[in-house]
Amino acid sequence: MVTNQLRYGLLVLYALSGLVKGSEGVIGVPESKQSLYVPKDDGKWACLGDASVVIEASQINDGICDCPDGSDEPGTGACGMKAPQFYCENGDFLPRYISQSKVGDGVCDCCDCSDELLTKGEVFYRGTQCSELRASFDKFVSQELKNHHHGLQKLLQLKAKFPAPLKTQEGLSKEIKSLSEQLSNNEKILASEKVDYAEKLKTENPLLYEFEQLHVDALAAAIYDQLGEIIRVSKAYEDLVGILDALVENYSSHLMDLVVNENVKKYQFYKQKNLSKISCNSENDNEQREQMLVYFQTELPELFSKGLSDKPAKYIQGKATFVDMLILGKAEYTEVIVGSINRLRSILQDVAENYNRNYQDQGVKQAAEAFKHYTEKYATVDVVQLPQVLVDDLDNLKTFVVEKAPKLITSSPSPESQDEDGPMGVMQQVQYWIGVVPNFFKPDMRGQIERHEQDVRSLRTQIAAKRKELTSLVEQESSGADERTKHIKSLIDSTDLYLERALDSYIYGIQYNGQILQKENSGDQHSVLIGNFRSLRLNKELALLKYKEYVRINYSGDDELVQHLISETTDEKEDYLFGNLYQLNNGLQLEFDNGDKCWDGPRRSATVFVQCSDKQELRKITETSRCRYSVEIESPFGCSEDFVYQPFHAE
Repeated sequence: MVTNQLRYGLLVLYALSGLVKGSEGVIGVPESKQSLYVPKDDGKWACLGDASVVIEASQINDGICDCPDGSDEPGTGACGMKAPQFYCENGDFLPRYISQSKVGDGVCDCCDCSDELLTKGEVFYRGTQCSELRASFDKFVSQELKNHHHGLQKLLQLKAKFPAPLKTQEGLSKEIKSLSEQLSNNEKILASEKVDYAEKLKTENPLLYEFEQLHVDALAAAIYDQLGEIIRVSKAYEDLVGILDALVENYSSHLMDLVVNENVKKYQFYKQKNLSKISCNSENDNEQREQMLVYFQTELPELFSKGLSDKPAKYIQGKATFVDMLILGKAEYTEVIVGSINRLRSILQDVAENYNRNYQDQGVKQAAEAFKHYTEKYATVDVVQLPQVLVDDLDNLKTFVVEKAPKLITSSPSPESQDEDGPMGVMQQVQYWIGVVPNFFKPDMRGQIERHEQDVRSLRTQIAAKRKELTSLVEQESSGADERTKHIKSLIDSTDLYLERALDSYIYGIQYNGQILQKENSGDQHSVLIGNFRSLRLNKELALLKYKEYVRINYSGDDELVQHLISETTDEKEDYLFGNLYQLNNGLQLEFDNGDKCWDGPRRSATVFVQCSDKQELRKITETSRCRYSVEIESPFGCSEDFVYQPFHAE
């Protein structure tokens, strides 16, 4: 009898201890909701989710789930995920909610261990104390505010150094009109100068006049570009052969990977039968390209401006014919090279996509990775087809050189090489200076024309840039951009900064209002365009998301601070208890699109997030999905100017 009474008394005490935590109320419930757990006068209490279910108040937190919604067990975990989240008061630190799955499991998830007060078993891990977490948190906040202060000071310095008046549609339209008027006037002057120059040239140097009508400068630039495409085809072939040769040398044939072994045999057979006949050398192609530039831009102009040559006419004619045949022949031969590239590419693609991953063959893995980089570098490799207008211009130049070469003077006596005392010495000097002196004092009309052509090109570039600014401004205003966004855009345009950093096996370069480029860190450093600047905005949601990531990465130390800053919600999401600290970043987000096309995929594009800092640094770039990149930058541009810290406030 005594034993039964003692057992009953212990049960009552247990129930009361579950209900009351000191004098503060029900364990696991915040003060703002304690009133929901006050029993009726008769000691009864109705479940919060269903008032028709009435239990004894002593059944609250007794370790038995009586209410359908679990509301009677906020502090024991007995009702599992049905029950409301457990509230950690946490003493000196920040209060937070945790999942019911963490309550009563023997591990203190609350720094005050209140989640284990009703644990029947042993508590085997208590974790960091609330006072220690408070010290770490205060240090964290202090550091973050200091970082923002330094970043903001740098931002203000940039604004002082690069005053950027806010652009308006009206102002930009006026600038475009003014530049257009300047362009029109310069074009008229340039046209008049060209007419005068041509008339003088007809009289004074008809041979040079005819030569200049062929516009060899433009032809040289076009040929240089086409030869660049030919070199790219050669390099694509060489790189592909290099990957396959390395695969043959390094793969483990004894592993009997059928896909790899079969494709290696295909490559070896194709190489022996076909590749031995292919003549392809990108280095030689590049040397010939530079030689062609000298021929078109230096050798020919000097030949026909002076009308003199130290070579016989047949040599000049033969070289012109050779140059013509070389350019046409190299372009035509790319059809053969591209055919081999496509065949080799299909072999490597089969290996990269279908090799047996279980074998962990390093030679094969390296080949697959190299092929991935290859396809990024050479999304497409096409036959080089010279535009018909270029072929015609090249033929016209060859015909002109062949026709005029016999008319060139093959030797030219100069005053220095003549005997002044000879019978013709004095007369030759007189004839020489009669020809040279007027040209010496005559204004350099050709140079003047070139300077004015440069002015015209510059004005056209400025007009295009202003029109791009105007279009961007119209888009900003139509999307509801506020004054802060416009000021940041104006400051970015004024500073025109370029950032570059080596990350992994690439060098990345970014211009805020320009392009993002990816270059290989070795070899020929071929560039891939990730995207062109399209727009910017201030994205508060992205600022919060990125700040959470930043806190997890930078403050996940041994004192468990980060996990104690997370409050779990009923919809399985997480709230962070750092107040409005994330708003020290203004949420600057830049969008880049229309980059180079991925092989058999979309065009590259990127989203750039700018984090507040006193540095200007490219921090991180990842390919989040195929050909879609996420870029993170530290910069004063990301600092909020109106940020005032507001700590987290408990319920």
